Amino acid sequence: MKKNVVRGSIVLLICCVIIPMLSCTKSDVDNVEKIVFWDSYYIGVNDANIPESDWYITQAISRFNDIYPDIQVEYVIVEHSSETIKKFSLACEGGTGPDIVTLWSSAYAKNVKDALLPLDSYITQEERETITGWDTVIFDGITYGYPTNDSGVQVIYYNKAVLERVGLDFDSDYPKTMDEFYAACEVIKNSGETPLLISYKNGGMDAATMSYWFGQMVDSSNVFYDLAEGKTDFSEQSMFIYAAQKERNLYINGYTNADVLSADESSLVSRFIRGDGAMIIGNTWYIDSLQELGDKVGIIPLPSINNDANITGTGTGGPGLLLGISASSTQSDSAIKFIKFLMSRDEMIEFCNFNNKAIPNRKDIDVHEISTNALLIRHADLKENGYVVWLDNVLPSSVCDVWFQYAPLYFTNQLSDDEYLDKLNAALYESIP
Repeated sequence: MKKNVVRGSIVLLICCVIIPMLSCTKSDVDNVEKIVFWDSYYIGVNDANIPESDWYITQAISRFNDIYPDIQVEYVIVEHSSETIKKFSLACEGGTGPDIVTLWSSAYAKNVKDALLPLDSYITQEERETITGWDTVIFDGITYGYPTNDSGVQVIYYNKAVLERVGLDFDSDYPKTMDEFYAACEVIKNSGETPLLISYKNGGMDAATMSYWFGQMVDSSNVFYDLAEGKTDFSEQSMFIYAAQKERNLYINGYTNADVLSADESSLVSRFIRGDGAMIIGNTWYIDSLQELGDKVGIIPLPSINNDANITGTGTGGPGLLLGISASSTQSDSAIKFIKFLMSRDEMIEFCNFNNKAIPNRKDIDVHEISTNALLIRHADLKENGYVVWLDNVLPSSVCDVWFQYAPLYFTNQLSDDEYLDKLNAALYESIP
């Protein structure tokens, strides 16, 4: 999953935490095999204020050692950013890479696939059929990792109290298409309320919205990669600018907060909770903050661009990270044991119970087993309709930098269609070797 404010990513300094082997006796030490695990994912679910012994990953490694006392996991916390991918590739080239790593999946992992061990011979048919999200870790027909737990899809949270004030009830009937969404926003606006709270302060809003609105109109799994590889460009994909125009109309028609370029995400969440806006776009990481609204908050899927959309009733989402093994690892058998342990049914339930915003990506785990939270369950239900993968997980980071730089200007009508497309295409052409 790519770093931007929309997804609430964390950044951690590189540090090393060697988890003690609680099940080993001193006489066993000479027979112990060490595997090094670079992680930016599992550490992210922990409260910074809780002791290390209470971390999810600490407890997981302890449970792993109960089963495999002869394998020691050296746990290294790394940044949740593209820099980790560069460091991983360079470390592997120099022979100092980890045995196991969590990386952003899709195009990011594909760019360093030579540093990753193909795992097809390790993955069982049962795992193929039970675990979901394989499309984000398979490149050129080869599987380079396991997809991590699902984080749901981008949704629209709505404040029922605000909608009640304007005479709308999304519980019984909500807008399914963009035109219907415009109509609802018009009612809200004419009642003196702000329909939709949006932050473009850091430019990443399009990762949540445009990925879906563009992707639902095309064969996203192919078109997104064709863009990344320069087989097509933004001008040739007419649905991209069509979706961008539809999104821009939200601002032009006055359906958003006026300060979209300066308001940060956290302040908008506070406004939403106070009832100063009817709707806000977000993912599962909003769940904790919105609990204080109780049953006065609801969820609807992002509206479809039009009735011709290929995928509907969902949003941008899916697994954004890969759990893989370095191609240079000399302990691949032990490494795969640890990965399979983390991805097992029992351990995934443990993880989801620890992190109340995670949706299991195993078909043999019902979300009701791990949560009674109505918002998380709603996320899981919408995820059953499929999802559109994050476009910024596929495009080169240099293109995304330009995209997020100019998307706010386009959204606020400061760039024409042609100017916007020229900026994106120039970045795309420059990124192609």
